[in-house]
Amino acid sequence: MKPEVKVIVMDNGLRVSLQVPGLHDGLVEITMEDRILRVVSKQPDGCGPFESLVDIPAGYDRSQGKAAYFDGELRIGFPKL
Repeated sequence: MKPEVKVIVMDNGLRVSLQVPGLHDGLVEITMEDRILRVVSKQPDGCGPFESLVDIPAGYDRSQGKAAYFDGELRIGFPKL
């Protein structure tokens, strides 16, 4: 099941948020190619396997993206340029 993806514009940057309960370390891959953020989970349980693609617009530092997992939510933030 593919998780819902929210893109939130904040004063200091952009946050991509995915609801992925039960996500385990080592079973998710986050990559950035040009403007496309790609999140892939290979885990068979919890949120199950999925692939999500998000276009990160100009104006954000795509090379400085940081990911964190909080209470079932994967957050990937990008600061403003």
